[in-house]
Amino acid sequence: MAQELSVAAPAYKTIADIEDPVALIGMSIGDVLAMFGPPRVVYASRGSAEWQDDVVFEYAGIDFYVYRDRVWQVSPSRTDKIRLGDPQLTVVMVYGEAAIDKGSYFITGVPERAWKIEIRYNIDAKGKVSAIYIYRADY
Repeated sequence: MAQELSVAAPAYKTIADIEDPVALIGMSIGDVLAMFGPPRVVYASRGSAEWQDDVVFEYAGIDFYVYRDRVWQVSPSRTDKIRLGDPQLTVVMVYGEAAIDKGSYFITGVPERAWKIEIRYNIDAKGKVSAIYIYRADY
């Protein structure tokens, strides 16, 4: 009688496992796939100029924007202190004067990283955080 081998599914990470989404900037595509597994969806994101086009790997809770072979931007459902749906006042309270109000979004820098990193918190018409983007600001 033949024995069946049971193979455990790989233990891929989710956004809940990530303490610092800023650290995901600069990962290679191979690193993303090894850490998070196959994406739910892969699509092209059109920029305002051709050179701004990205390939996006979409996962539950986080999207990876790839330029050439590296992640230059992520769009997580949360940072360490702010989540999608939080009121814009939360951004102001967490960052204080470091949060630059641009009207429909706030920008703040991330100090002491290998690259110039910024976080953008988009604000919807109800005054809630509707999107979060962490990106290399030197692109």
